[in-house]
Amino acid sequence: MLPAGALGKPKRGLAFVELYLLTGLGLILAWWHWHMKARELAWNVVSRICREMEVVLLDETVVLISLRPVRSGRRWHLRRVYAFEFMGDGMLRQTGLVIFVGERMESLLTDSANSVH
Repeated sequence: MLPAGALGKPKRGLAFVELYLLTGLGLILAWWHWHMKARELAWNVVSRICREMEVVLLDETVVLISLRPVRSGRRWHLRRVYAFEFMGDGMLRQTGLVIFVGERMESLLTDSANSVH
């Protein structure tokens, strides 16, 4: 049998550090998951629009180039700008941007005759 107090007091400081680390890891994973869902939404929209415009979405990807908070009405949302490249009937690579506020597409810009959709 061990004498009284041999095990000592539990280390509370370590439990709080572990709690903070797990909370931080959870927030990072939640942010990554949200980012991937938003990127997938952008890719789906761009892919559909490229099919409608009868152009080829190059590299089958969209790239986040801007992320910032904006106020829309009474609520705050994130404004995300994704870039993509596409090619029409010629051999010229063209660039496009798709802008989302929250989960709503705000606009689509392409350098194809400076069109805005």
